[in-house]
Amino acid sequence: MEYRKPVGSGLLRNRAPLVRKAAGTIAAHSMITDGDRVLAGVSGGMDSVAMLHVLEIIGETHGWRLGIAHLHHGLRGAEADRDAAFVEGLAKTRNVPYYKKRVDLHEIRKQSGKNLEEAGRDARYGFFQEIAGRFGYDRIAVGHHQEDDAELILMNMLRGSGPTGMSGIPPVRGRIVRPLINCRQKEIESFLRSENIAYVHDRSNDNTRFRRNRIRHQLIPVLEQYNPRVVENLHRMGQISAGENRWIESLVSPVFEKAVSDRNAEKLAMDTGILASQPEPVGRRMVRRAILELRGSLRRIAFPHVDAILELARRAAGPGGQVHLPGKIRVARCRNGKGDDVVVFTAEKRPLRATAPAVPYTPVFSHIVTSDAAVSCCIDIPEAGCRMVFSRLPAHAVRSFSGPDTAVADWDGLEFPLRIRNVFPGDRFVPLGMKHSQKLKKFFINNKVPRHRRPLVPLVTSAERIVWIAGMRIDDRFRVTDKTRSVLVIRREPLPEQSEI
Repeated sequence: MEYRKPVGSGLLRNRAPLVRKAAGTIAAHSMITDGDRVLAGVSGGMDSVAMLHVLEIIGETHGWRLGIAHLHHGLRGAEADRDAAFVEGLAKTRNVPYYKKRVDLHEIRKQSGKNLEEAGRDARYGFFQEIAGRFGYDRIAVGHHQEDDAELILMNMLRGSGPTGMSGIPPVRGRIVRPLINCRQKEIESFLRSENIAYVHDRSNDNTRFRRNRIRHQLIPVLEQYNPRVVENLHRMGQISAGENRWIESLVSPVFEKAVSDRNAEKLAMDTGILASQPEPVGRRMVRRAILELRGSLRRIAFPHVDAILELARRAAGPGGQVHLPGKIRVARCRNGKGDDVVVFTAEKRPLRATAPAVPYTPVFSHIVTSDAAVSCCIDIPEAGCRMVFSRLPAHAVRSFSGPDTAVADWDGLEFPLRIRNVFPGDRFVPLGMKHSQKLKKFFINNKVPRHRRPLVPLVTSAERIVWIAGMRIDDRFRVTDKTRSVLVIRREPLPEQSEI
């Protein structure tokens, strides 16, 4: 086997601090070795341009062969054309291979059902991986830095993520490497300024309509008032969490493999006895790992999804029951050819609602509604065949709304974010006009709701308290009073056929 020396920073003592720090990061994680072919993903912005220059400087003494890739998302019109031309100019002045591609991101988003950020990220990395594979690049370098890492950790915290989400952005993932991940944005700006290096500015990064930009421009500056080093601290927390997460996974992995009784590209079966006997933290990791293996990501997989699958495994012996997950993943309890109870994860090719279920099932849904979104938004719930429409209005407008499919709640009495979810066993609420709580089970019986329909009745909750049983009754604790200043109006509407996926 050929020995390839990892990069060191001994020859860079007289170079800029950013270069030395990046070289140390590359060496610490064995990101790039002597003679590697490195594909740099360059958007034209300050981060990727600085990374390109850093790779160029360090690569002089390590024999790296660089290439540049740029994806035009088909957004931002003339500005995006300008960016592509700028990056092509960088490649020409360096006489390095240049790869470009233009996509229609709006069309990709429409076809995939992902949001714009997810669709853009997947298109970008898919393009980079395609070029690296086709032209023999060993590594793909991208320009993430400490602020990017801190922002992702904060986003995951706000979503209620567990230890995996707290791990932040990994320095290395497969062929993807991030040489600037330990650098602050101000260090990048200082480097570009001192070296008189030009770059382009993407104005969409300033648009606070996007959550990540709000975190960057609004939340982090507020947190820095409490601790000026909050970005570095979040980044360090991510590194600690990542290390601990790898250790935990090494302990869970043998248990997971023991539980798996059958697997292929489209299906994975786990023994219910082994899965159900694990402590909850281990069981949750096993479920998430099974989903990740089939789906390739855990996006939109929420805590209730995972716990519903564990509940499926832990209930009394016998087959029957299903859980539907985002991304066309069906989870069913059944018996295998040996007569053993198993939980089977299946990646379906068609929408789950178009695939006839073999046994009764309970689709699981969970949607978060932030205070910003609740001002005006709609959320499709295909599992329940309905759409929930939210709006905020002044209190005097309350007289305009009536009927079982509309709820009006006191805005100031709500704690955000709200959640739209299934009925859970043991759920209770205080029916409007009453003083004491009542179990939903009893409420459904009194109102003659058929047993098979109950799991699909959407609940709007606030801090785990039920605000509204959709189409039926609001909780008395959120009623409108004479002191109400503004209201949250929630309407349940039929889901249009074209919205079902």
